[in-house]
Amino acid sequence: MELEELKAETAKFFAQLEAEGGLPAQAVAVFRFLPEGPDADWDAFSEAAEAGGFEVSWYEAEGDEPECLEVETPPGVPSAAWIWSWEEPLILLGALHGFAAEGWGIEGV
Repeated sequence: MELEELKAETAKFFAQLEAEGGLPAQAVAVFRFLPEGPDADWDAFSEAAEAGGFEVSWYEAEGDEPECLEVETPPGVPSAAWIWSWEEPLILLGALHGFAAEGWGIEGV
């Protein structure tokens, strides 16, 4: 999917969350990435994300859930623009290391 399509999808999903109400005043965004193949470089992606100020967690496959890497942003005021300001560079960084974005969520802080 092209970046502009992903940006539109993010805006649409965020609008749905907003319509449901209850968005926290401050939140972190958590982005989930899946390795695109056996050559995905978990260490390099993690180190680059951590150097950018993100918290990184690795998860092994469990049941129907595939192995993944989650990247958590610093806190901020949730908005579609705020999400995209993190999502776009993380998508590009993940792609450099063999990972594809799988989705995101917001957690209040």
